[in-house]
Amino acid sequence: MAKFRAIAKGYYGDVIHDPDTDHHVIFEGPDDLEGSWFVKVDDDTPVQKVAEVSEETAEAEEILETEADAASDDVDINKETGVETL
Repeated sequence: MAKFRAIAKGYYGDVIHDPDTDHHVIFEGPDDLEGSWFVKVDDDTPVQKVAEVSEETAEAEEILETEADAASDDVDINKETGVETL
């Protein structure tokens, strides 16, 4: 695995990497990983450990995803009819 440094906000490995907030700026990935928001760094650069997601957080995210999926039909209908939503 190679090490990379985020130079802009990006998503990889189920984690948002964001140098603006110093959130998981250095991360590991396959040697052939390519993207515009990160650069390859040397092997001596320490990797920030990804925090484990608690069961409570995982359950809450699942509820939010379910609610978002249920609301997506309403959003599509609003777009089709020209209704502005906030």
